[in-house]
Amino acid sequence: IMKKLLVAAALTCTLAIAGVAGATMAFANDGQNPVMNFVGRYGENRATIDVEAAGDADAKIHVSWGASAWETAEWDMSGAFDADTLTVSYDNCVKKVVTFEDEASSGTEEVVYENGKGSFTFAADGTLTWDDQEEHIADGTVFTFSGGVAPAEPAQLLGGWKVAEDTAITDEISAMLKTGLESYEGGAAAADYTPVAYLGSQLVSGTNHAVLCKSADGWTVVYLYQDLKGNVSVMNIAPVVLGLQ
Repeated sequence: IMKKLLVAAALTCTLAIAGVAGATMAFANDGQNPVMNFVGRYGENRATIDVEAAGDADAKIHVSWGASAWETAEWDMSGAFDADTLTVSYDNCVKKVVTFEDEASSGTEEVVYENGKGSFTFAADGTLTWDDQEEHIADGTVFTFSGGVAPAEPAQLLGGWKVAEDTAITDEISAMLKTGLESYEGGAAAADYTPVAYLGSQLVSGTNHAVLCKSADGWTVVYLYQDLKGNVSVMNIAPVVLGLQ
């Protein structure tokens, strides 16, 4: 019973800190670009929007919109991510039109304009809207995440936490925790944290993990980030407040 109470409290802590399904992440100030929670491809009909993280808090965005089989419009822009509104604003957009003479042609590019302005806004349901202030080409269009397998449950969407079906601590989880703590700049030592339960994961550009641990200071949740190459680092260590007598 005690373990179940601990896991429940830790899960509450995890979801409150992380913000399920797209809310502002608490890890923005812990060395992780918050745009990583929304990277990937979004699409609608002939249009696709590719979102990448750049620097500490910027997004790099490329839009491709096919007018026909022989002509495609492309936009490239970048801007800072506002974690409060989940919006990326930009004023440096370059639009090009690529024309193909035939199927074997590599295409010719024509710059339509530079320094275009607008913004992109992410939503909790895994969608994206584009406010193009130059041509208003995307007014009313909702772009849906398609850069991976989009699960049906909101808690599993990109930017949201998926609660672990099995909370058992495996050798892999123990190894990740040990590796992350050994390189943690906050001074934590791997020997000081005993893993008790695996709480869940979050899909970003890589994967975030939450592990409930017992330490000398009490119960804590250690948040780990594993990049696409398998490198592991600690993002945050948060105490679990149980409110038990």
